[in-house]
Formats: sequence, C-alpha cells, structure tokens
Amino acid sequence: MSHWDETWAVARSAEDIDEAIQMLGREISLDYVGKGSILLLTTARLSSVLYFFGALGRAINPDLPIQMGLVDIVEADGERRVVYLDGVGGLVSGAHVILARPLMTTGETMAFLKQQLLADGAKSVKTCVLLDKAWRKSIVDADYIGFRVTSSVFLAGYGFDDGAGYGRLLDHLVKSEGPKK
Repeated sequence: MSHWDETWAVARSAEDIDEAIQMLGREISLDYVGKGSILLLTTARLSSVLYFFGALGRAINPDLPIQMGLVDIVEADGERRVVYLDGVGGLVSGAHVILARPLMTTGETMAFLKQQLLADGAKSVKTCVLLDKAWRKSIVDADYIGFRVTSSVFLAGYGFDDGAGYGRLLDHLVKSEGPKK
C-alpha cells in the first residue's frame, strides 16, 4: 500500500515546531553561558536536517560563539569512521560539541559519534533532537529533546522525506493515521 492510500493528520504545527526549537535554543544557551564556544554538528541527510539545524542555530543566543558543521560516517572493510566535512575536524579538540539531529530512533549513530568526538578531544559532547522516538529503546538518552514521540507512527513533513512528497511540507509534521476505510 502506498502512502497515498493512507490518511494523514497534522502531528505538530509550525508554531509547535518553532516553540520547541526556541526552547531547545534557550536550554542550550543557558547551559553554555561563560563556557566558551559551541560546535554544533550534524550528520543526516541534508533534506531532513536542513530546516531543524538552521532554526536551532538561530535559536541559540547570538552572544554565544558558535560554529556549525557536518560530519559523515563511512564504513569500509567492516569499520566505521567519522569524516569531518568543511574543515570541522580541526575544531573538535577542546570544543563543547552538540550533536543535533532531527530524529533519534535507536541512538546508535549518536552513541558512535559521541564516542568518536570524545576520542578526538572534544571537551564535552551533548545530543539534541527535535523528535525522540521514545517508544523505542535508545542506547543514548538525548540531552535536549523537542518532542517525545510515544507511539509508533510514521511522521513526514518538515523535511522528513517519505518518498511520496510529504517531506516537502516544510511548515509542519504530519502522521499516518492508518489506511482509509
């Protein structure tokens, strides 16, 4: 059954999302006042992270020194490694790093990145997610959470691509309510 055969409903409005991101920005700002600069990193498909990452960066107090960057995880010969993009690797040592992702399910990616960033000399590493699929057991507890999703639903919108076009709904999230009758 394709997504077009399902009924969709608004899960979070643009106002809900903006309020959650502003709250995350305030929490991060309060935690890092007087601690130096923040390195805000993400790894995700650009289409799904672009809106959240940009809005979060703008929500953090502009008086705090902040740098933003991308990392990737590559696998070769059965080993995973972090690849720092755009010169970000030189910024990790001694930095307070916040890993920001729009969605956390198992926490596997966050756990791996956190371990690698600390091994590369980060002073601290915290995690920030817009949506935490709390109904799934995660191996990492996010430090900053916009929304906890407490039941198994399919979410699309706000850049989360579903393959059927709902990812282009940029101002809100929608959820599947199941097949039409």
